[in-house]
Amino acid sequence: MNAAHAAKAHRRIGKTKNPRPRPRGWARKTIRHEKGNTAAGASLIVVLGLLATLTVLAAAFAYAMRVARLTGRQYAEEMRARHLVHTALVRAIEAVDQSMRGYTFPFWGDRYTNAPCDAFCSAPGGPSTEGRLWSGEALSLVPHSLWPDAQAAAIACGWEPVGPPGGPTNGRVAYLVINCSGLLDANVLLGGEGPWATNLVWALDDIKNPLTFFEDGRLHIRYETLAELTRLNQGVTESVSNLWIFSLDPGPDFFFESTNRLGCTDISLFPRFAVNAGVSFTDYTDPAFRTNYWAPLTNLLARAGYANPASVGWNLVNYLDTNRVPDNPDVPWPWLSAGGTEAVPYVNELVLSTEDTTNRLQVELWFPFWPAVVSEDDGFSLAVGWFTNTLTANPSHILSLAAQTNGQAIGAMSWDTNAFRVYSFELTNAAPVSSEAPIRVIARVLHRGTPVSEAMGYEASGYPACLFTNAMAWAAVDPRLSAHPENWVSLPLAFATPGAQNPVCDPWAHGGQGIPIIHRDGPMEGIGEIGYVFTPPGCFATNSPPWRSVDLFSEPGATLLDWMTISNRGPTRGLTSLSTRQTGVTEALFACAQTSLGAEPAALQPQAWAAALASGAPYLTCADALLELAAAPGFSALSVKGHTSGDIKEDAVRHLPERMTFRQNLFMIFLAAQPLAHNGRPTAEKHAVALLWRDAYTGLSFARFFKWLRD
Repeated sequence: MNAAHAAKAHRRIGKTKNPRPRPRGWARKTIRHEKGNTAAGASLIVVLGLLATLTVLAAAFAYAMRVARLTGRQYAEEMRARHLVHTALVRAIEAVDQSMRGYTFPFWGDRYTNAPCDAFCSAPGGPSTEGRLWSGEALSLVPHSLWPDAQAAAIACGWEPVGPPGGPTNGRVAYLVINCSGLLDANVLLGGEGPWATNLVWALDDIKNPLTFFEDGRLHIRYETLAELTRLNQGVTESVSNLWIFSLDPGPDFFFESTNRLGCTDISLFPRFAVNAGVSFTDYTDPAFRTNYWAPLTNLLARAGYANPASVGWNLVNYLDTNRVPDNPDVPWPWLSAGGTEAVPYVNELVLSTEDTTNRLQVELWFPFWPAVVSEDDGFSLAVGWFTNTLTANPSHILSLAAQTNGQAIGAMSWDTNAFRVYSFELTNAAPVSSEAPIRVIARVLHRGTPVSEAMGYEASGYPACLFTNAMAWAAVDPRLSAHPENWVSLPLAFATPGAQNPVCDPWAHGGQGIPIIHRDGPMEGIGEIGYVFTPPGCFATNSPPWRSVDLFSEPGATLLDWMTISNRGPTRGLTSLSTRQTGVTEALFACAQTSLGAEPAALQPQAWAAALASGAPYLTCADALLELAAAPGFSALSVKGHTSGDIKEDAVRHLPERMTFRQNLFMIFLAAQPLAHNGRPTAEKHAVALLWRDAYTGLSFARFFKWLRD
């Protein structure tokens, strides 16, 4: 202590009454005691601060651990839910496979009680999913035409439990399957694969502006979902009903013979017979032709029900080949056979009149074919001969030719102009015709010297069958059968119509094929053209009338569409099913029908045709579809360009075989899953959607895409 502090302390002590002596150094001790109290308080504050910090850190750590634990648990539950979604997909695929055994098209309304036709669900009547599979984003992924069925199935949809047999339930799953097999692939239409695609675009109500549809399609290249299509392409309506975004037929030119293994991988499939392969042959006696083409062709025709498959087969060969000569090496004179029809001028009417003492013969030629024509450079000519010998009972009697014409060149002929040509001849060296002085006539058309058609042919005795015993006319019922005497009818001279269609010839009678007669003289563009092939009388067990071609609305003709093709294709996109309930699709297909090998649109009522087709669906084969269509109420009244029968009516469906598929199944599958706690309470929920492609023949399938849904 210094002097100043000592003096101050002494003064304080001196002022105290009865001061008591203090120990030396007291003041120093007092000052030290005050410093000790200050240090202790600071330490307490520090300790308390540290404890508070540790408490906050501990609480934060505990909270973080709790959040991490809950997050981990939630993640684990979501992972369980995700795995359960895949379980739901597997179950949905199994359910689809079970429902499709023996069928090529899903039509669940015919197979399950109170089920909609184009949708089905898990556990109908079970614990309800309360419609949660059909809401939010799901609606934008399905065409509007399928919404009613999807809504009905979603209301009935129930949860299916998941767990080991006899063990606890670990979770539950649900699925909603919607059939999208009968729609048109918008991505293929945007590719413009052929005029038919462009025509479909203009015929569909879903496309409000075709030009914009194509422009936006070129910009975006491809659409992966229907929502993407409606959002990005301004050419389509918001309520798309008939369009889809994927299609695939792995092999449209295969067929099955038994439905027992449909949907099984061990099903036996057979390649369709490629009709156009016959174009590569020119020598029809070649063993390769006989083995690889002719034998399979006639076998299929016989199996289809044709009693004379060779006649139909040779008419098919002549439809395809490019020459103008009837080919049929099975007979010595093909032009006299009904199995060798070619697009050539046919003798259609023979008229013999007498003026004074002169016999005048008129020979009418008719060319009722399209698109083939006769030009002056084709080298067709007409040769006529007549005989005046008196006949005897001796069948070996030889007629001597009284006179004949040198072949007269035949000028240009076509279906729409110059369909008829009449040639007149004075029969020299012949007395006026009478029963005592009969005249027999041969009228033959040649192509560069080779006979291609002839009038009436010959009797069994070998005599020319065309016999005149008075002035009269002979008229052909069907010019393609002109070489057959039974095809001709005698007429009084007053009923002769040289230069016009004769009165006994009615191409439309009793469901005849009509005119023009379509004859391509080249490869077919579609197997439906087989309906143009001539089927002469005798092709069936009961004798058929003239003017008949392969009838696509009959069982033999429709069956050929399942067994034959123009050429075998590989995997093909853009096909749709004739079993579809989306009549907007079939209306567009019928609206694109064309007559006369695509020359002009077919004037038909697409709505009526589509309704008639839908009335018999679903179908296993093309034959099923066409036969059910033919049996539909009101079918007989359906017309094309005013015709209710014949080849022109068949033009309504002739293009369909190349546009349809029976193998392609497409399903949108909406999935939901919930893992369950021990008390049965859901701990998480996940939703997803998958586009499933399935081969109806083999049952093989794959997911085209899989997408987790947000809501």
